[in-house]
Amino acid sequence: MSDKTEYFSKYFEIGNRKSFSSKQEISPENFKELIGYYELDEDVSCQVKTKRGFCRKNHKTGWLGVTVDGVEALIGGHCAKTYFKADMRFSMETKRIKSELERRDYVTELQNYKINADVILEELSNLRANLITVRKIVDVVYKTMPNSVLRFLESGQRTNNWAVNVDVLYPAKNDDQKSTWQVHALTSLKSISTTREIISLITKVKFLIGIVEEFKKIDISELPTPKLRYYTNEIREKIDYEKRYGRFVNETKKFIESKNLDLLLFVCDDYEEQFLTVKSIFKITGSKVQSDAHIRLRIKRVEERVSKLFNSHPVRVNQQVIKYKNNALA
Repeated sequence: MSDKTEYFSKYFEIGNRKSFSSKQEISPENFKELIGYYELDEDVSCQVKTKRGFCRKNHKTGWLGVTVDGVEALIGGHCAKTYFKADMRFSMETKRIKSELERRDYVTELQNYKINADVILEELSNLRANLITVRKIVDVVYKTMPNSVLRFLESGQRTNNWAVNVDVLYPAKNDDQKSTWQVHALTSLKSISTTREIISLITKVKFLIGIVEEFKKIDISELPTPKLRYYTNEIREKIDYEKRYGRFVNETKKFIESKNLDLLLFVCDDYEEQFLTVKSIFKITGSKVQSDAHIRLRIKRVEERVSKLFNSHPVRVNQQVIKYKNNALA
């Protein structure tokens, strides 16, 4: 990497250079090479010489060029594309500058990672352990819930529709009418991810731990740019992994709340599956009381609580859903 390649973010960094002159004109005819690239937070005047004279167009991004006389001048981004695009020397110089600045950025970032490699490894190790804890909780859901619940969860993950409906029995208004069941929506079930998604992230974190351990032993200065890019992009994934873990944790906490799990009783095909669902709920929430009588009482109380939402009218599992599932399985 060339030591003379520069990146500028402030105009004074350019203006204070001994070889720079704000009065110098620069064009493909007197262009020699590039010093570097600039992205400024203030407007500067382009110094490219065109057929109409000095450009002087205000801009913030461009190239610091050098004339054959050794004087530095600003080449605005627009003029670079318009007047220098056919100049092979300029094209080769821009590629060189971009490549060297890219390498410099990677080296700087990786040096910081290397200094903090032990901390990064500890954080990744903790992240993996925490993800395994989440997986164990989710495993209980998928290994103990009855088939009707599992089908509902799979459908929710596929369609992002977590709505739970119930049938409510309304009494007849007069002797000539019959009581009627009407469909009503309960609060939507909180979502839960698949075990596969969590295992996939655990695998990625484990792989990244290996990458950091490997990188920790390498001399950065000897790495080619593609390898620098590889290590940088891999280690950057840590931030995304942490965010995804946070989503899994929050999602799982909300899903295993008792009020949310109780909704699963209304996606079951029959009482036997409701019984199994409550038994699973006790295991998920760590309840020590799991007698048959206690399970039956829990089912009754959940139904009573939901019934109160509809003026204490009787409620049941939505029969349209059961009919649809039976037809789908036929």
